Amino acid sequence: MGGRLVVASLLLGGVLFATWDPGRGFGGFTASLLLSLIGATFLASVVFGLWASSERSPTMLVTAQIGWDLALATGLIYCTGGAGSALSALYEIIVLVAALTLGPRAITATATGALLLYTAVGVSLSTGWLPPPPDQMPRLYLLATTDLGFALLSNVLGLLLVTGLAGGLAQRLRRAGGELRRAQESAAHYAQLADDIVRSLSSGLATTDTEGAIRTLNPAGERMLGGATEAWAGRPATDFLPVPEDTLASTLPDRGEGEGRRLDGSRFPLGFTASPLRAPDGTPTGTLLSFRDLTDIRELQARAERARQLALLGQLAAGVAHEIRNPLSSISGSVQMVKDASGLADEDRRLMAIVLREVERLDHLVRAMLTAGKPRALRRDELDLRPLAREIATVAARGGAEARGIRIETTLPTQPTRCWGDDDAMRQVIWNLLDNAIGASPDGGQIEIRVEAHDEWVWLEVEDQGEGITPAARDSLFDFFASGRAYGIGIGMALVRQIVDRLNGRVVLADARPTGAIVRVLLPRVTAEGTPVEPASAP
Repeated sequence: MGGRLVVASLLLGGVLFATWDPGRGFGGFTASLLLSLIGATFLASVVFGLWASSERSPTMLVTAQIGWDLALATGLIYCTGGAGSALSALYEIIVLVAALTLGPRAITATATGALLLYTAVGVSLSTGWLPPPPDQMPRLYLLATTDLGFALLSNVLGLLLVTGLAGGLAQRLRRAGGELRRAQESAAHYAQLADDIVRSLSSGLATTDTEGAIRTLNPAGERMLGGATEAWAGRPATDFLPVPEDTLASTLPDRGEGEGRRLDGSRFPLGFTASPLRAPDGTPTGTLLSFRDLTDIRELQARAERARQLALLGQLAAGVAHEIRNPLSSISGSVQMVKDASGLADEDRRLMAIVLREVERLDHLVRAMLTAGKPRALRRDELDLRPLAREIATVAARGGAEARGIRIETTLPTQPTRCWGDDDAMRQVIWNLLDNAIGASPDGGQIEIRVEAHDEWVWLEVEDQGEGITPAARDSLFDFFASGRAYGIGIGMALVRQIVDRLNGRVVLADARPTGAIVRVLLPRVTAEGTPVEPASAP
């Protein structure tokens, strides 16, 4: 519209200058008509501008502009000689503009309108139906029949030729525009598909520059590392990925495992694959890093290792039970008879009691190994942990805990805490946890048992006031025969982990304050309707 306004102003101004009559000034017919056309052109531009700003019917807007152009060209031709005017070429330009803006369908209508207007003006002026401008020379408008025919024929042929060329141009432009649009849509589709793939990846994906600094990071990588791309952009990839610096500079793919670091400083097991990033011409532009949190995989590996240990223990337990249990019964019976015999000295009776206690300990070891090696099938019933915790705490308090002055306190909710479990198995779990807590607590200390109900889990916590669990001991606490006590056999916590895993639960270790340790057992909660809750995630 701005270009059209400039061209129209130049044309109208040029015609006004060419037809200027100093004697009449602006009062002449031609000058008045041209000034009116200039004013109308500016007014039409304002209307068209308001129309365009409304973003309504753009096709109708362009059609109205083409119509105004035809009317303006007709006015200029009338002022400059009618059929013999050199400005008749404006019709051809308008046809080209229609072809470029409205397409092939508008060419015929525009060319037809131009032919009708040009023929009507030329014939009307030559025949006297339309009077020429009174301030112009009549000879410019009153053409001979041959001159009028030649002017009409040459302009009509030129207009037809331009119409044909414009039609072909419009068809080519439409095809090119369609191909360009399809190419743009295809490029946009593949770009969107690439974005969707990168965004949907469950593994982290990062790119670095040639110096090893991070440039981009996908959403999975942001979640894994605990920070948005902006927090990592520009930082060396080696700050959070266990990628050697020579790998980032290498032109060969590489992979490895190590310890990743989150934005908050916490660390986790991580595996990565590094591939050179190249431009289309093969020039290295950086490195493409794909990485994955291996926490779940390490947990599966640990469970597989525990299953392997259980299988070995089962084989060992069967042999131990066959080879040891029967001789132990014979030894225990014989020693008991000797101990009860008359005439035995007190020192000998004390030694016999020690033998019986050690035999009982060996029998306890054999039974524990049999339980771990050949676990019975667990029931899955609604279970309220409160009475179990209260009962076992009472029994334990009257045993070894009382002799050492250790108090066992219970913190239980008033409402039932129903979980999905096995009564006998959970008794064994609670007893083993209390036994370990008693062994770890100092004389005169305190042990607390807590039961809590949460959204998806029921918590059973046993807290002692011992020395706590060292980082080295945490890694092997649930392994068989890994005991931190001189008199322990290292099976109790392994059995706890085995039972809780089979009940789809979790065992979590935490530090107590100011000293001691907390062992938290989590079991899936049962709803009021009696259906087990499927936890959405690990606690």
